[in-house]
Amino acid sequence: MDLMNSFLPLKKYKFIKLQFFFFLYAILILYLSSINMLFPLLLPFLAIIMALIIVFPKYIWYIFILSFFYQYPLLEKLNIRVVLSDILFPIFLLSYFGNFVVNGVRTTNFKPNKRVITIHTLLFVIAIISMLINLPTYKHYKMWASSIWYLYRFSQILVALFVFSDDNSEINLENVVRIIIWGSVLQFFAALIQMHTLEYTTLFYARSDISGTLAPHHSVLGTFLLIPIFLTTEKFLKCTDTKDKIRFLAMLIVLILTLIFSGSRSSITGLALSLTILILINFKLNIQYLFFILALVLAVFSLLIFSPLGSLISMTVNSAETGGMDISSASRFFIWRNAIIYFFNSNWLQKLLGFGIGTYMYHQNMDYLWLGLNFNSGAHNNFLHVLCETGIIGLVIFIALAILLLHQLWPHPSKSKYNNSLFYATIAMFGSSFTQETFWFQKSFGVLWLFYIFILTIVLRDNKKSLISNWKSS
Repeated sequence: MDLMNSFLPLKKYKFIKLQFFFFLYAILILYLSSINMLFPLLLPFLAIIMALIIVFPKYIWYIFILSFFYQYPLLEKLNIRVVLSDILFPIFLLSYFGNFVVNGVRTTNFKPNKRVITIHTLLFVIAIISMLINLPTYKHYKMWASSIWYLYRFSQILVALFVFSDDNSEINLENVVRIIIWGSVLQFFAALIQMHTLEYTTLFYARSDISGTLAPHHSVLGTFLLIPIFLTTEKFLKCTDTKDKIRFLAMLIVLILTLIFSGSRSSITGLALSLTILILINFKLNIQYLFFILALVLAVFSLLIFSPLGSLISMTVNSAETGGMDISSASRFFIWRNAIIYFFNSNWLQKLLGFGIGTYMYHQNMDYLWLGLNFNSGAHNNFLHVLCETGIIGLVIFIALAILLLHQLWPHPSKSKYNNSLFYATIAMFGSSFTQETFWFQKSFGVLWLFYIFILTIVLRDNKKSLISNWKSS
Protein backbone atom coordinates (compact mmCIF):
# COMPACT_ATOMS: atom_id res chain seq x y z
CA MET A 1 0.00 0.00 0.00
CA ASP A 2 2.85 2.35 0.85
CA LEU A 3 4.37 1.61 -2.57
CA MET A 4 1.11 2.53 -4.31
CA ASN A 5 0.87 5.73 -2.29
CA SER A 6 4.35 6.70 -3.41
CA PHE A 7 3.28 6.44 -7.07
CA LEU A 8 -0.17 8.07 -7.05
CA PRO A 9 0.23 11.51 -5.45
CA LEU A 10 2.83 12.82 -7.86
CA LYS A 11 3.85 16.36 -7.09
CA LYS A 12 4.06 19.04 -9.72
CA TYR A 13 7.79 18.62 -10.25
CA LYS A 14 7.30 14.91 -10.91
CA PHE A 15 4.79 15.73 -13.63
CA ILE A 16 7.36 18.07 -15.20
CA LYS A 17 9.95 15.35 -14.94
CA LEU A 18 7.58 12.85 -16.51
CA GLN A 19 6.87 15.17 -19.46
CA PHE A 20 10.57 15.94 -19.88
CA PHE A 21 11.65 12.31 -20.12
CA PHE A 22 8.62 11.30 -22.18
CA PHE A 23 9.67 13.90 -24.76
CA LEU A 24 13.26 12.55 -24.80
CA TYR A 25 11.94 9.00 -24.99
CA ALA A 26 9.72 9.85 -27.99
CA ILE A 27 12.65 11.47 -29.82
CA LEU A 28 14.85 8.42 -29.16
CA ILE A 29 12.22 6.00 -30.44
CA LEU A 30 11.62 8.04 -33.59
CA TYR A 31 15.33 8.19 -34.27
CA LEU A 32 15.90 4.48 -33.72
CA SER A 33 12.90 3.57 -35.84
CA SER A 34 14.21 5.70 -38.70
CA ILE A 35 17.50 3.79 -38.68
CA ASN A 36 16.22 0.24 -38.65
CA MET A 37 12.70 -1.16 -38.44
CA LEU A 38 13.92 -3.86 -36.05
CA PHE A 39 14.58 -1.29 -33.35
CA PRO A 40 10.89 -0.93 -32.30
CA LEU A 41 11.38 -4.36 -30.70
CA LEU A 42 13.30 -2.46 -28.02
CA LEU A 43 10.19 -0.43 -27.12
CA PRO A 44 9.14 -2.52 -24.09
CA PHE A 45 12.71 -2.55 -22.78
CA LEU A 46 13.09 1.20 -23.23
CA ALA A 47 9.71 1.80 -21.64
CA ILE A 48 10.90 -0.01 -18.51
CA ILE A 49 14.08 2.07 -18.53
CA MET A 50 12.13 5.31 -18.79
CA ALA A 51 9.89 4.23 -15.92
CA LEU A 52 12.99 3.54 -13.84
CA ILE A 53 14.40 6.95 -14.74
CA ILE A 54 11.28 8.67 -13.45
CA VAL A 55 10.57 6.60 -10.31
CA PHE A 56 13.83 4.84 -9.35
CA PRO A 57 16.64 6.68 -11.20
CA LYS A 58 19.41 5.01 -9.18
CA TYR A 59 18.57 1.63 -10.73
CA ILE A 60 19.72 2.89 -14.12
CA TRP A 61 23.25 2.36 -12.77
CA TYR A 62 22.64 -1.36 -12.59
CA ILE A 63 20.84 -1.60 -15.92
CA PHE A 64 23.85 0.13 -17.47
CA ILE A 65 26.27 -2.32 -15.83
CA LEU A 66 24.24 -5.28 -17.07
CA SER A 67 24.34 -3.91 -20.63
CA PHE A 68 28.06 -4.76 -20.76
CA PHE A 69 27.08 -8.43 -20.68
CA TYR A 70 25.31 -8.15 -24.03
CA GLN A 71 27.55 -6.67 -26.70
CA TYR A 72 26.13 -8.23 -29.83
CA PRO A 73 25.47 -5.52 -32.43
CA LEU A 74 22.06 -3.85 -32.57
CA LEU A 75 23.24 -2.03 -35.68
CA GLU A 76 26.32 -2.68 -37.81
CA LYS A 77 27.33 -0.54 -40.76
CA LEU A 78 30.76 0.03 -42.26
CA ASN A 79 33.33 -0.03 -39.42
CA ILE A 80 30.65 0.96 -36.88
CA ARG A 81 28.98 -1.41 -34.46
CA VAL A 82 26.30 -0.06 -32.11
CA VAL A 83 25.69 -2.12 -28.97
CA LEU A 84 23.25 -1.83 -26.07
CA SER A 85 25.71 0.15 -23.90
CA ASP A 86 25.91 2.84 -26.60
CA ILE A 87 22.17 3.41 -26.27
CA LEU A 88 21.99 3.11 -22.48
CA PHE A 89 24.95 5.42 -21.76
CA PRO A 90 23.21 8.65 -22.91
CA ILE A 91 19.97 7.46 -21.24
CA PHE A 92 21.91 6.93 -18.03
CA LEU A 93 23.35 10.45 -18.30
CA LEU A 94 19.87 11.90 -18.86
CA SER A 95 18.68 10.10 -15.75
CA TYR A 96 21.70 11.22 -13.77
CA PHE A 97 21.44 14.90 -14.64
CA GLY A 98 17.66 15.01 -15.16
CA ASN A 99 16.88 16.06 -11.62
CA PHE A 100 19.32 18.95 -11.84
CA VAL A 101 18.10 20.07 -15.29
CA VAL A 102 14.39 19.95 -14.42
CA ASN A 103 14.44 21.01 -10.77
CA GLY A 104 17.70 22.93 -10.47
CA VAL A 105 18.79 20.75 -7.56
CA ARG A 106 22.49 19.85 -7.58
CA THR A 107 23.30 16.74 -5.56
CA THR A 108 26.51 15.69 -7.30
CA ASN A 109 30.08 16.04 -6.06
CA PHE A 110 32.44 15.12 -8.87
CA LYS A 111 36.05 14.47 -7.86
CA PRO A 112 37.79 12.88 -10.86
CA ASN A 113 41.37 11.74 -10.65
CA LYS A 114 43.07 14.75 -12.25
CA ARG A 115 46.06 12.87 -13.63
CA VAL A 116 44.01 10.08 -15.17
CA ILE A 117 41.44 12.35 -16.77
CA THR A 118 44.14 14.78 -17.99
CA ILE A 119 46.13 12.12 -19.84
CA HIS A 120 42.97 10.65 -21.38
CA THR A 121 42.01 14.16 -22.51
CA LEU A 122 45.43 14.69 -24.09
CA LEU A 123 45.07 11.46 -26.04
CA PHE A 124 41.56 12.50 -27.11
CA VAL A 125 42.84 15.87 -28.34
CA ILE A 126 45.60 14.17 -30.34
CA ALA A 127 42.98 11.85 -31.88
CA ILE A 128 40.90 14.87 -32.95
CA ILE A 129 43.94 16.65 -34.41
CA SER A 130 44.96 13.48 -36.25
CA MET A 131 41.51 13.19 -37.83
CA LEU A 132 41.46 16.86 -38.85
CA ILE A 133 44.87 16.86 -40.53
CA ASN A 134 44.06 13.62 -42.35
CA LEU A 135 40.59 14.58 -43.62
CA PRO A 136 41.98 15.68 -47.03
CA THR A 137 43.53 12.21 -47.43
CA TYR A 138 40.35 10.29 -46.56
CA LYS A 139 39.39 8.57 -49.80
CA HIS A 140 35.70 7.99 -49.04
CA TYR A 141 33.01 8.70 -46.45
CA LYS A 142 33.64 5.40 -44.66
CA MET A 143 36.86 6.78 -43.22
CA TRP A 144 35.49 10.01 -41.74
CA ALA A 145 32.37 8.19 -40.51
CA SER A 146 34.61 5.70 -38.70
CA SER A 147 36.74 8.48 -37.19
CA ILE A 148 33.72 10.39 -35.92
CA TRP A 149 32.18 7.24 -34.40
CA TYR A 150 35.34 6.31 -32.50
CA LEU A 151 35.81 9.88 -31.31
CA TYR A 152 32.29 9.58 -29.90
CA ARG A 153 33.35 6.35 -28.20
CA PHE A 154 36.38 8.18 -26.78
CA SER A 155 34.13 10.98 -25.49
CA GLN A 156 32.14 8.33 -23.58
CA ILE A 157 35.33 7.45 -21.71
CA LEU A 158 36.02 11.07 -20.77
CA VAL A 159 32.46 11.55 -19.54
CA ALA A 160 32.66 8.27 -17.60
CA LEU A 161 35.89 9.34 -15.87
CA PHE A 162 34.06 12.46 -14.70
CA VAL A 163 30.58 11.16 -13.84
CA PHE A 164 31.56 7.92 -12.11
CA SER A 165 33.84 9.86 -9.74
CA ASP A 166 30.80 11.39 -7.99
CA ASP A 167 31.36 11.15 -4.23
CA ASN A 168 27.61 11.41 -3.64
CA SER A 169 26.75 8.64 -6.05
CA GLU A 170 24.42 5.95 -4.75
CA ILE A 171 26.31 3.27 -6.63
CA ASN A 172 28.18 0.92 -4.35
CA LEU A 173 31.39 -0.79 -5.43
CA GLU A 174 30.45 -3.97 -3.55
CA ASN A 175 27.18 -4.22 -5.49
CA VAL A 176 28.99 -3.59 -8.76
CA VAL A 177 31.46 -6.39 -7.97
CA ARG A 178 28.61 -8.79 -7.20
CA ILE A 179 26.91 -8.03 -10.51
CA ILE A 180 30.16 -8.43 -12.45
CA ILE A 181 31.04 -11.75 -10.81
CA TRP A 182 27.58 -13.30 -11.17
CA GLY A 183 27.14 -11.98 -14.70
CA SER A 184 30.52 -13.46 -15.61
CA VAL A 185 29.74 -16.82 -14.00
CA LEU A 186 26.64 -17.04 -16.20
CA GLN A 187 28.95 -16.81 -19.22
CA PHE A 188 30.12 -20.32 -18.32
CA PHE A 189 26.71 -21.77 -19.14
CA ALA A 190 26.42 -19.72 -22.32
CA ALA A 191 29.86 -20.98 -23.38
CA LEU A 192 28.87 -24.59 -22.61
CA ILE A 193 25.77 -24.28 -24.78
CA GLN A 194 27.83 -22.80 -27.62
CA MET A 195 30.44 -25.56 -27.31
CA HIS A 196 27.85 -28.34 -27.50
CA THR A 197 25.95 -26.82 -30.42
CA LEU A 198 29.06 -26.45 -32.58
CA GLU A 199 30.20 -29.16 -34.97
CA TYR A 200 33.91 -28.84 -34.26
CA THR A 201 35.93 -31.74 -32.90
CA THR A 202 38.25 -29.66 -30.71
CA LEU A 203 38.12 -26.40 -28.77
CA PHE A 204 40.98 -25.07 -30.90
CA TYR A 205 38.74 -24.87 -33.97
CA ALA A 206 35.56 -24.01 -32.07
CA ARG A 207 37.04 -21.15 -30.05
CA SER A 208 36.19 -18.37 -32.53
CA ASP A 209 32.48 -19.11 -31.98
CA ILE A 210 32.58 -19.31 -28.18
CA SER A 211 31.92 -15.80 -26.96
CA GLY A 212 29.14 -16.13 -24.38
CA THR A 213 26.70 -13.24 -24.57
CA LEU A 214 29.42 -10.62 -24.83
CA ALA A 215 30.26 -10.12 -28.49
CA PRO A 216 30.81 -11.89 -31.80
CA HIS A 217 34.57 -12.08 -31.09
CA HIS A 218 35.72 -14.83 -28.70
CA SER A 219 38.66 -12.83 -27.37
CA VAL A 220 36.29 -10.25 -25.88
CA LEU A 221 34.93 -12.94 -23.55
CA GLY A 222 38.42 -13.96 -22.45
CA THR A 223 39.66 -10.40 -21.90
CA PHE A 224 36.47 -9.34 -20.12
CA LEU A 225 36.81 -12.25 -17.67
CA LEU A 226 40.24 -11.08 -16.49
CA ILE A 227 38.57 -8.49 -14.25
CA PRO A 228 36.06 -10.81 -12.49
CA ILE A 229 38.76 -13.48 -12.10
CA PHE A 230 40.88 -11.16 -9.96
CA LEU A 231 37.83 -9.73 -8.16
CA THR A 232 36.74 -13.26 -7.23
CA THR A 233 40.28 -14.13 -6.16
CA GLU A 234 40.22 -11.13 -3.82
CA LYS A 235 36.94 -12.29 -2.31
CA PHE A 236 38.22 -15.85 -1.91
CA LEU A 237 41.40 -14.75 -0.15
CA LYS A 238 39.76 -12.21 2.17
CA CYS A 239 36.63 -14.06 3.29
CA THR A 240 36.84 -16.05 6.55
CA ASP A 241 33.68 -18.16 6.42
CA THR A 242 34.29 -21.71 5.14
CA LYS A 243 31.10 -21.77 3.06
CA ASP A 244 32.06 -18.47 1.42
CA LYS A 245 35.55 -19.84 0.71
CA ILE A 246 34.07 -22.85 -1.08
CA ARG A 247 31.57 -20.69 -3.00
CA PHE A 248 34.17 -18.22 -4.25
CA LEU A 249 36.62 -20.99 -5.09
CA ALA A 250 33.93 -22.70 -7.18
CA MET A 251 33.20 -19.38 -8.93
CA LEU A 252 36.89 -18.83 -9.59
CA ILE A 253 37.24 -22.29 -11.16
CA VAL A 254 34.18 -21.64 -13.34
CA LEU A 255 35.55 -18.27 -14.50
CA ILE A 256 38.99 -19.72 -15.37
CA LEU A 257 37.38 -22.59 -17.26
CA THR A 258 35.23 -20.12 -19.18
CA LEU A 259 38.36 -18.15 -20.07
CA ILE A 260 39.91 -21.36 -21.40
CA PHE A 261 36.71 -22.26 -23.29
CA SER A 262 36.89 -18.87 -25.03
CA GLY A 263 40.21 -19.95 -26.53
CA SER A 264 41.53 -16.41 -26.09
CA ARG A 265 45.25 -17.05 -26.03
CA SER A 266 45.94 -13.32 -25.67
CA SER A 267 43.99 -13.28 -22.40
CA ILE A 268 45.59 -16.50 -21.15
CA THR A 269 49.03 -15.00 -21.85
CA GLY A 270 48.03 -11.80 -20.04
CA LEU A 271 46.81 -13.81 -17.06
CA ALA A 272 50.08 -15.76 -16.93
CA LEU A 273 52.06 -12.50 -17.05
CA SER A 274 50.00 -10.97 -14.26
CA LEU A 275 50.37 -14.04 -12.02
CA THR A 276 54.15 -13.96 -12.58
CA ILE A 277 54.31 -10.32 -11.50
CA LEU A 278 52.05 -11.09 -8.51
CA ILE A 279 54.52 -13.79 -7.41
CA LEU A 280 57.50 -11.45 -7.79
CA ILE A 281 55.89 -8.49 -5.98
CA ASN A 282 54.76 -10.63 -3.05
CA PHE A 283 57.98 -12.65 -2.74
CA LYS A 284 58.61 -13.77 0.83
CA LEU A 285 60.62 -16.60 2.29
CA ASN A 286 57.96 -18.09 4.53
CA ILE A 287 55.67 -21.13 4.70
CA GLN A 288 52.58 -19.22 3.60
CA TYR A 289 54.26 -17.95 0.43
CA LEU A 290 55.65 -21.39 -0.43
CA PHE A 291 52.20 -22.92 0.12
CA PHE A 292 50.73 -20.33 -2.25
CA ILE A 293 53.31 -21.17 -4.95
CA LEU A 294 52.65 -24.89 -4.51
CA ALA A 295 48.89 -24.39 -4.79
CA LEU A 296 49.35 -22.27 -7.91
CA VAL A 297 51.62 -24.87 -9.57
CA LEU A 298 49.15 -27.66 -8.77
CA ALA A 299 46.29 -25.57 -10.19
CA VAL A 300 48.18 -24.94 -13.45
CA PHE A 301 49.08 -28.61 -13.87
CA SER A 302 45.49 -29.63 -13.13
CA LEU A 303 44.24 -27.25 -15.84
CA LEU A 304 46.81 -28.57 -18.32
CA ILE A 305 45.74 -32.17 -17.67
CA PHE A 306 42.01 -31.98 -17.00
CA SER A 307 40.91 -28.96 -19.08
CA PRO A 308 41.27 -28.10 -22.79
CA LEU A 309 44.18 -25.77 -21.93
CA GLY A 310 46.83 -28.38 -22.73
CA SER A 311 45.45 -29.17 -26.18
CA LEU A 312 44.94 -25.45 -26.90
CA ILE A 313 48.61 -24.75 -26.22
CA SER A 314 49.74 -27.86 -28.10
CA MET A 315 47.74 -27.02 -31.23
CA THR A 316 49.00 -23.43 -31.10
CA VAL A 317 52.70 -24.33 -31.14
CA ASN A 318 52.38 -27.52 -33.17
CA SER A 319 49.59 -27.04 -35.67
CA ALA A 320 48.65 -29.93 -37.99
CA GLU A 321 48.07 -27.39 -40.79
CA THR A 322 51.50 -25.77 -40.68
CA GLY A 323 53.69 -28.23 -38.77
CA GLY A 324 54.60 -25.37 -36.44
CA MET A 325 52.85 -22.33 -35.05
CA ASP A 326 49.19 -22.12 -36.11
CA ILE A 327 48.14 -19.70 -38.85
CA SER A 328 46.32 -17.27 -36.56
CA SER A 329 49.39 -16.82 -34.35
CA ALA A 330 51.93 -16.79 -37.20
CA SER A 331 49.94 -14.22 -39.16
CA ARG A 332 50.44 -11.68 -36.38
CA PHE A 333 54.12 -11.41 -37.29
CA PHE A 334 53.10 -10.47 -40.84
CA ILE A 335 50.49 -8.00 -39.55
CA TRP A 336 52.97 -6.37 -37.18
CA ARG A 337 55.64 -6.18 -39.89
CA ASN A 338 53.28 -4.51 -42.34
CA ALA A 339 52.01 -2.05 -39.72
CA ILE A 340 55.62 -1.01 -39.01
CA ILE A 341 56.43 -0.75 -42.73
CA TYR A 342 53.33 1.33 -43.37
CA PHE A 343 54.22 3.65 -40.49
CA PHE A 344 57.77 4.24 -41.78
CA ASN A 345 56.46 4.86 -45.29
CA SER A 346 54.04 7.57 -44.11
CA ASN A 347 54.92 11.28 -44.26
CA TRP A 348 56.51 13.09 -41.30
CA LEU A 349 53.22 14.61 -40.13
CA GLN A 350 51.54 11.20 -40.07
CA LYS A 351 54.53 9.79 -38.22
CA LEU A 352 53.90 12.39 -35.51
CA LEU A 353 50.09 12.32 -35.42
CA GLY A 354 49.04 9.13 -37.21
CA PHE A 355 46.63 8.68 -40.12
CA GLY A 356 43.37 9.06 -38.20
CA ILE A 357 41.53 7.21 -35.45
CA GLY A 358 39.30 4.41 -36.70
CA THR A 359 40.85 4.29 -40.18
CA TYR A 360 43.43 1.53 -39.77
CA MET A 361 41.55 -1.04 -41.83
CA TYR A 362 41.18 1.37 -44.73
CA HIS A 363 44.93 1.98 -45.00
CA GLN A 364 46.54 -1.42 -44.65
CA ASN A 365 47.58 -3.78 -47.42
CA MET A 366 48.51 -6.91 -45.52
CA ASP A 367 50.21 -10.20 -46.28
CA TYR A 368 47.24 -11.96 -44.72
CA LEU A 369 47.65 -15.71 -44.57
CA TRP A 370 44.15 -16.98 -45.29
CA LEU A 371 40.95 -16.17 -47.18
CA GLY A 372 42.90 -14.09 -49.69
CA LEU A 373 42.39 -10.93 -47.60
CA ASN A 374 44.71 -7.98 -48.05
CA PHE A 375 43.42 -5.88 -45.16
CA ASN A 376 42.86 -6.27 -41.45
CA SER A 377 40.66 -4.46 -38.96
CA GLY A 378 43.45 -4.05 -36.42
CA ALA A 379 47.20 -4.22 -35.91
CA HIS A 380 46.71 -7.06 -33.40
CA ASN A 381 48.96 -5.06 -31.08
CA ASN A 382 47.54 -2.21 -29.02
CA PHE A 383 50.73 -0.15 -29.18
CA LEU A 384 51.22 -0.56 -32.93
CA HIS A 385 47.58 0.28 -33.55
CA VAL A 386 47.84 3.46 -31.46
CA LEU A 387 51.09 4.35 -33.24
CA CYS A 388 49.49 4.02 -36.67
CA GLU A 389 46.31 5.94 -35.84
CA THR A 390 47.68 8.69 -33.55
CA GLY A 391 51.41 8.71 -34.35
CA ILE A 392 54.45 8.93 -32.12
CA ILE A 393 52.82 11.61 -29.95
CA GLY A 394 49.75 9.44 -29.36
CA LEU A 395 51.87 6.39 -28.58
CA VAL A 396 53.98 8.28 -26.03
CA ILE A 397 50.80 9.49 -24.30
CA PHE A 398 49.33 5.98 -24.38
CA ILE A 399 52.45 4.46 -22.79
CA ALA A 400 52.37 7.22 -20.18
CA LEU A 401 48.71 6.32 -19.56
CA ALA A 402 49.61 2.65 -18.99
CA ILE A 403 52.36 3.63 -16.52
CA LEU A 404 50.05 6.08 -14.74
CA LEU A 405 47.27 3.51 -14.31
CA LEU A 406 49.68 1.00 -12.77
CA HIS A 407 51.09 3.72 -10.51
CA GLN A 408 47.62 4.81 -9.35
CA LEU A 409 46.62 1.20 -8.66
CA TRP A 410 49.89 0.07 -7.10
CA PRO A 411 49.00 -2.17 -4.11
CA HIS A 412 48.82 -0.42 -0.76
CA PRO A 413 47.05 -1.53 2.46
CA SER A 414 45.36 1.88 2.84
CA LYS A 415 43.63 1.69 -0.53
CA SER A 416 40.16 0.32 -1.21
CA LYS A 417 39.29 -3.35 -1.01
CA TYR A 418 39.42 -4.09 -4.74
CA ASN A 419 42.39 -1.91 -5.71
CA ASN A 420 44.81 -4.85 -5.82
CA SER A 421 42.38 -6.90 -7.93
CA LEU A 422 42.17 -4.18 -10.54
CA PHE A 423 45.94 -3.66 -10.47
CA TYR A 424 46.63 -7.27 -11.46
CA ALA A 425 43.69 -7.30 -13.89
CA THR A 426 45.17 -4.18 -15.54
CA ILE A 427 48.53 -5.92 -15.96
CA ALA A 428 46.78 -8.94 -17.48
CA MET A 429 44.78 -6.73 -19.87
CA PHE A 430 47.86 -4.82 -20.98
CA GLY A 431 49.61 -8.16 -21.38
CA SER A 432 46.81 -9.30 -23.68
CA SER A 433 47.09 -6.06 -25.64
CA PHE A 434 50.41 -7.12 -27.19
CA THR A 435 48.46 -9.39 -29.55
CA GLN A 436 45.12 -7.53 -29.74
CA GLU A 437 43.59 -4.06 -29.30
CA THR A 438 42.34 -4.35 -25.69
CA PHE A 439 42.53 -0.64 -24.83
CA TRP A 440 41.56 0.98 -28.08
CA PHE A 441 38.67 1.50 -30.46
CA GLN A 442 38.30 -1.48 -32.70
CA LYS A 443 34.99 -2.91 -33.82
CA SER A 444 35.50 -6.38 -32.38
CA PHE A 445 36.22 -5.14 -28.86
CA GLY A 446 33.22 -2.83 -28.64
CA VAL A 447 32.94 -1.12 -25.28
CA LEU A 448 35.53 -3.14 -23.37
CA TRP A 449 37.59 -0.03 -22.62
CA LEU A 450 34.49 1.80 -21.31
CA PHE A 451 33.73 -1.16 -19.03
CA TYR A 452 37.27 -1.00 -17.64
CA ILE A 453 37.01 2.78 -17.12
CA PHE A 454 33.74 2.30 -15.26
CA ILE A 455 35.40 -0.05 -12.75
CA LEU A 456 38.62 1.99 -12.61
CA THR A 457 36.90 5.28 -11.77
CA ILE A 458 34.83 3.78 -8.95
CA VAL A 459 37.90 2.03 -7.48
CA LEU A 460 39.94 5.27 -7.64
CA ARG A 461 37.04 7.14 -6.03
CA ASP A 462 36.92 4.63 -3.17
CA ASN A 463 40.74 4.68 -2.91
CA LYS A 464 40.58 8.37 -2.13
CA LYS A 465 37.87 7.84 0.49
CA SER A 466 39.81 4.98 2.05
CA LEU A 467 43.08 6.93 2.22
CA ILE A 468 41.32 9.93 3.82
CA SER A 469 39.56 7.67 6.32
CA ASN A 470 42.82 5.94 7.28
CA TRP A 471 44.59 9.30 7.60
CA LYS A 472 41.90 10.66 9.95
CA SER A 473 41.93 7.55 12.12
CA SER A 474 45.73 7.49 12.45
